[in-house]
Amino acid sequence: MAGRSVHGIPTMLILLISAALLLGCGLVGSGDGGGGEPEPTPTPAPAPVPEGPRYVFVEDSPGTALSPIDAEAAALCDDSIRAAIDCLNRYDGQWPELAVSAYDPSRHHRALERLTAEQQRVYLQMESALASFGDYRIDDNGLSSGASTFLTAYDALMLDHPEFAIYSSIGYDWPYEVPVYFMPGKDGNTPSSDRAAVQQAANHEIELYQATIDRVIAKMPAGLSDSQKALYLAAFLSYHCSYDQSGKAVLAPWQPYTALVRRSAVCKGYATAMQELMKAAGLESRVQTGTAPSEGEHAWVSVETPEGTRYIDPTWMDDETTWPDMSWFLLDRETMERAGYVFFPDDPNYNL
Repeated sequence: MAGRSVHGIPTMLILLISAALLLGCGLVGSGDGGGGEPEPTPTPAPAPVPEGPRYVFVEDSPGTALSPIDAEAAALCDDSIRAAIDCLNRYDGQWPELAVSAYDPSRHHRALERLTAEQQRVYLQMESALASFGDYRIDDNGLSSGASTFLTAYDALMLDHPEFAIYSSIGYDWPYEVPVYFMPGKDGNTPSSDRAAVQQAANHEIELYQATIDRVIAKMPAGLSDSQKALYLAAFLSYHCSYDQSGKAVLAPWQPYTALVRRSAVCKGYATAMQELMKAAGLESRVQTGTAPSEGEHAWVSVETPEGTRYIDPTWMDDETTWPDMSWFLLDRETMERAGYVFFPDDPNYNL
């Protein structure tokens, strides 16, 4: 049946035209259940954020309360840690990824084990005294080889107990060798008669030394290869420590303590500190002694890799104008000898 019309226009046609107009104005839904809401305008994709450095210094968590000794260690070495991380980024992907042998305690014997029976007796007498800030009196004349026996035992003791060098040295009270105690952390070798004060100060310095090593390892970026770990540690040390030109600016400048805590050492201090850091990172290393061109006797570090023994000289990496001087990182022996290095035979008194 035909529909009704208005002024000759069919009613159905009028309704269709009206619906189309309402849809166009957005007043009637299109039947999609949107209730008449307009379609949202698509949000443009955000612009890509530029990539930052691959390795960053991870700050301590907010609210973390460091112990006083840890806070002191952070103040002492965080600038050097940041520099080492910057070095990692600078040389990222530019250095061969070499595996380094894991630290093996069985390769590091106590120097005591290599002494004669008489030297061991002297060693043990001194060890007991220095550990308790006490006294020993050893008569050179009562030893078969005189002072040389005493000095050999003393050198072995310092290798096995580097912490003793923080607060003690050799004295002489005719006809006996006796200990001298001095306040650690000070320049020069000024004896102190206050044993209790020396012990308190020494314990603090020993704790600070260990806390410094712990801080360097804790802030080492995750996911590093062995050779990257070695670079991080060598860069830290060569930035952190300055070469002791005076020969008397710090006590025992050949000790890792002076390199890490007093931030000044000679080559042996750099090398032994590098060995201690490598050990803490789980990597095997050895102190190698010999001579370097224009330098005389020298010490550096060796590591074992699948490509053979490689050498790191953190002392010579410490170049103020081109720090770090990568010419002395992970070199083979042929390259070292071509540069003028001479290797001493394995010396049990040093290469422990």
